[in-house]
Amino acid sequence: MKLANFEPDMYAKTIYDLDYDELKNAGITAYLFDLDNTLVKANHEVRPPELLELLQELEAKGLDFLILSNNSHRRVAAFADP
Repeated sequence: MKLANFEPDMYAKTIYDLDYDELKNAGITAYLFDLDNTLVKANHEVRPPELLELLQELEAKGLDFLILSNNSHRRVAAFADP
């Protein structure tokens, strides 16, 4: 498999700037999100309400997502479990 297959072909300033309907229509139905400095600022302890709203919206659209992190299980679970 070529490394080019893993290089992004589009960029967005935040996850909230993506058009998930457009991406779904293009065949993209699963997303990998890094926790720190992508979903929330590093060491940020509060889950922003807009994050939960976005993740619920993705689920309602039938889209799959995974939260990735090299942080502790406890930290990731605080954001992922709800």
